[in-house]
Amino acid sequence: MLPDDMTIQDWPVNYDELEPYYDRFEKLCGTSGKAGNIRGAKQEGGNPFEGWRSSDYPTPPLKQGLGATLFAEAARKTGHSPFPQPASNLSEAYENPLESKWGNALIAASANALVAGKLFKGQPADLCASGAVEVPEFQSADRVRSHQDQS
Repeated sequence: MLPDDMTIQDWPVNYDELEPYYDRFEKLCGTSGKAGNIRGAKQEGGNPFEGWRSSDYPTPPLKQGLGATLFAEAARKTGHSPFPQPASNLSEAYENPLESKWGNALIAASANALVAGKLFKGQPADLCASGAVEVPEFQSADRVRSHQDQS
């Protein structure tokens, strides 16, 4: 609850209403990570502080570098629960619910940046292109101009 003298407003929706959309988006872009709370059940190795989620991330966490690994080991020794940060880079090959397929970040990392970007990072145009044409409201534009182009 917000105090009466506050000039801000609370959101008109809550996390429970938004969670299915977060889940859907993470499945579309293949988010890598480890859930810490699936439907109220705490998950070992995930974020113990996160709100509930309906499912785990669609791909496992990215491999941790030496710095993150050393930090996690030290944190565990002091009784803390470190967890990998979710990422929009794939940890393994992935096919999303719209049947868009991407390669693996580890394989793509050895390729040039242009090719690597297409293989393991979901671009907005790639995420939904295969499924968007099936949505009745979808309209394709031959040319999209930026705000600067319109002036």
